[in-house]
Amino acid sequence: MSVNALRTNCGSASLRAAISAQSQRALASLNSRSAGLLLKNRNAGSLSQKRFQTTATASSKATYKSPENPFNFGAYARSEEVEAIPESLASKIPALRALHARLGLSEKFLYSTLARALICRSSNVKFADNVGLANFGKSVLSFYVYEYFLVKYPRLPHKVLRHVVELYTSLPALSKLGTSWGVEPDSRSSFTRYLAEQSDEDVLGRLLFTENLVQQEPGVVQVVDSDKNHVDFNEAMASFVRSLVAGVYAHGGLEEARDFIHKYIILPRKVDMASIMSFDKPTRELAVLCSREGLEQPVSRLLAETGRYSKAPVFVVGVFSGSSKLGEGQGASLNEARTRAAVHALKAWYLYSPINSQLPSDHNESTEFKPAFIDTGAVVI
Repeated sequence: MSVNALRTNCGSASLRAAISAQSQRALASLNSRSAGLLLKNRNAGSLSQKRFQTTATASSKATYKSPENPFNFGAYARSEEVEAIPESLASKIPALRALHARLGLSEKFLYSTLARALICRSSNVKFADNVGLANFGKSVLSFYVYEYFLVKYPRLPHKVLRHVVELYTSLPALSKLGTSWGVEPDSRSSFTRYLAEQSDEDVLGRLLFTENLVQQEPGVVQVVDSDKNHVDFNEAMASFVRSLVAGVYAHGGLEEARDFIHKYIILPRKVDMASIMSFDKPTRELAVLCSREGLEQPVSRLLAETGRYSKAPVFVVGVFSGSSKLGEGQGASLNEARTRAAVHALKAWYLYSPINSQLPSDHNESTEFKPAFIDTGAVVI
């Protein structure tokens, strides 16, 4: 090898070594910066979390008194100075006695509990409000409404089932129910009641809340800024109905609460289940359903017709699986009648209701439990 070649190789080697060293230093600097940034983010996140926990703890401590034993749930209490409604006072209020008798409540249901169920937190009175009762009653109410319709219509699609439960437990539905019981609302502010020289004891027996809509003059309504201390009429009345369910449970137990929900909320209202169901592709869904259940594929047959060549023809079509007729429909065209027949067959399937079905909550030790019918679910297409 010549001297010039040797010099060239040595220069290249030293250049590569210098480049490698520089790359390693840049990589080390980048790693150190990334580590520092990650540590900074972790510190900031932990600091934010500590601040959030401190704020939440301070807020909860400011609202509630926690016992030394956290599992002693009966010892939790509100730190705000609120008074319990004396039973001697509540039992002398004519509105409470009339509402108590109108609802047919048992003697174990105290008038003071009924008075508390009528007090919303937005009313700003010195007595205890119904927030805790309403939250518990909402869960009990949803549970028994779900149970009733799940057992009565076991093939009902889940979306339809949720919609039906919403029809019975929504704010407008419960508000309409509470209004039918003759509950008198009082949405005046505490200042307005003070100007009227009415104390907190004088307004017991009414639904007390502060409304978020203020009527200034005919045709003009002022909307109060969104605040936790203002609710609308439907929300206030619904909280009373939920609190009433919780009160029945507190004084009579779970069985009386279930009977109260069935008697006053579920059974009096009739919902047309067939009218709330709709299908995008009924003929295809019916074909998939028959295939899943091992039935013969559905076939549409013309049963009757009139005025085929007139201005208003009517066709009657039946859909059959083998020799069994699944549904029947009529329309101004063969396609419309075929679609209506498929919809009728699907509704007949999904709205199946077992005879003498037993709710799980009806079971007791003296009788043999009869399990409810469980379907495989809705058809997926």
